[in-house]
Amino acid sequence: MKAFSGLSNQNLEGKIFILFSLAQNNKANYSYVNRIYRNRNRLSLRGLNLLALTLHKMNRHGAAKSILSMIESKIKNPAFEGWSPRIKTPYLDFFSSKDDVIALTVLSYIKIRKWTLKAKPFMTLLLRELSRGDDRVHYVSHEYMAILSRAINSFFSVQEPGRTNYKLTVKWNDEILFDKKVRGIHPPQTLVVKKNIKRKNKLDIQLEGNGTIYFTGYLGYFRPGIVLENVKTYGYIKKHVKYPDYRLKDKSFSFGYSTVHLDSYSYKIQELENIAQHTVFPVSMTLYLNSKTPEKYLILEDMIPAGCTLLQGSVGGDFQYYKQDKNKLVFYLKRNSPRRRYLYIHYKLISRFKGKYRTLAPQLYPVRNRSKRIAGEVIHLNIKGPSYKTFGDYKFSPDEWYHIGKYYFDQKNYEKSEEYLAKVFNAFNLKAKYYKEACRMFLYISLAKKNANEVVKYFELLKERYPTLTIPFKDIIQIAESYGEMNEYERAIQVLNGTIRSYFLQEVAVSATLASNNRIKSAYNLMNQLIMDYPDYRVVLKTYYTFGQELYIRFTELVEKSGLKRKDRLRSDQLFEMSKTIFQNYITFYPTDWNVDEVSFTLVNLYLDKINYEKTIDTALIYAKRFPKSHFLDGYKYIAAHALFEKGEYRLAQALSQSVAYDKFPGKDGSLRESENKTFAQLMLAKIYHQEKDFTKAL
Repeated sequence: MKAFSGLSNQNLEGKIFILFSLAQNNKANYSYVNRIYRNRNRLSLRGLNLLALTLHKMNRHGAAKSILSMIESKIKNPAFEGWSPRIKTPYLDFFSSKDDVIALTVLSYIKIRKWTLKAKPFMTLLLRELSRGDDRVHYVSHEYMAILSRAINSFFSVQEPGRTNYKLTVKWNDEILFDKKVRGIHPPQTLVVKKNIKRKNKLDIQLEGNGTIYFTGYLGYFRPGIVLENVKTYGYIKKHVKYPDYRLKDKSFSFGYSTVHLDSYSYKIQELENIAQHTVFPVSMTLYLNSKTPEKYLILEDMIPAGCTLLQGSVGGDFQYYKQDKNKLVFYLKRNSPRRRYLYIHYKLISRFKGKYRTLAPQLYPVRNRSKRIAGEVIHLNIKGPSYKTFGDYKFSPDEWYHIGKYYFDQKNYEKSEEYLAKVFNAFNLKAKYYKEACRMFLYISLAKKNANEVVKYFELLKERYPTLTIPFKDIIQIAESYGEMNEYERAIQVLNGTIRSYFLQEVAVSATLASNNRIKSAYNLMNQLIMDYPDYRVVLKTYYTFGQELYIRFTELVEKSGLKRKDRLRSDQLFEMSKTIFQNYITFYPTDWNVDEVSFTLVNLYLDKINYEKTIDTALIYAKRFPKSHFLDGYKYIAAHALFEKGEYRLAQALSQSVAYDKFPGKDGSLRESENKTFAQLMLAKIYHQEKDFTKAL
């Protein structure tokens, strides 16, 4: 009734089929049958026959006869073409062909009304179909044979029971198996042949009697010791008993080839033959159906080895449902389209009892055409004691080699890690992502072993193919030392320099981000830390100076605002102190640097913008003496003159301005030239003369 309840109320064809099946075992519920009876006009000829036979079986003869009248009105003659139902239902694979429905109609005629004359033309049609001698293949399903046998039996027992007297003789390879006179209706007789079986066998059936003889027979053949196996006429079944996932403590590793390119490798599954007790292992099946098998509904029968049990909840795949009967699994499959060729089933078993086991081959066949069987291969399994090493003869796949090696690497077991990684690295073409990670692991394994040759080898591989890869600085130092051990000193310096620059730029980007978010103090502290941590490379010094200039610009932007609030004044002072400290540190730490004169000139300008004329004058004059060949020499003098003028010290301001206005100074190329500040210096002289009331000179 569970299947009945699962059907929609509109699916009357499916419901009456289930009720018909239940009625044969006296388990049908009349209230359900009555509901369908009230909707009988919606049933096909197949459904009407099933309803009539169901009502007759439940002793509702009046209702059964009324349904039979409907059937009679639909069927005008044997040439009637509306035999096969057109309504779609999951149960139309049963009793749905033309012959099936004709046999059901004959059975209804005989069982309900004993209408032998009306049933005779349809019976003749069925017998003609069964006995036709052309070359066409005519398949007879077990369900159809059951209905047909009942129809024939019922027909002839009513039609002419006295004309079935005959003598039946059955011979097998000329040896008599059965010899008996039969009167009336004889019950089914089963003959079993156990001897005299040859490669080619002959069966003779002899009938002797008077008049018309009616009989039915069904011939089956089974030869002991012969197992249906590897039948591929209509497709094939590939069943794989696989190894379980390899485990290390709480970590499992799956078989596969996802880490490598498969251009030149065949994907091969290792079949499990020997296994330890109490082990869970997977089983998978691939089902292929060729164009000779367009059927929609199929059944797959598979056997579980006697020493194993099914792991509950592990069954999955392309099936509607399955059932287990002891060691037999039966899967009910449905294809959405005949063009779908492949179906997949998988489940897991538990090895329970020691011993050698052999299972029958899995078999797949359409629900209504069991002669179209597809068979797989027989499976052998040897279950050994719990101490048996299941993976003793196992050949690991690339995925397992790689991930086991990575597991040992993470555990810092470098010897084991190298063993597994080397197998996959040397035997297969790893995909880019895994190749990169394998090289990285080999590099650190080599560093741990202090193997200079290996360190250089894997470092070169990584830098060539993955130039953006990040390696910690402490490891870079050891890599450079490895180059040194191999007497490649120039390369060692290049590695250090290049890596240091790269790391510095990465870290200084953090300082830039902090500054852009107005976290100036944090950026300033980080920059001071970096200048102490990294060597005195030009990129380091230039970045340090540039950061000081950025603080200087922020300071001047605040100074240019009128009416600064107290908070802004404090911030302005902080920016001044930070930029001043950076410039002073640069001049102190790197006194011989090629850019130190520019830094000192910037510091002089910083003092001037702060309106600290004393410091401006002192520093400008000091740096003018310290850098006499600098192209900033005229700048020092002019700024000093400007500060002196603002203080009212016109005499010294006049001397410096005259020097800037009329002397020649070093240019960037080292040659002497007039100062770029000449015009400004002359203007400064005019201002000084004006202050001294010497208007003639001022003009």
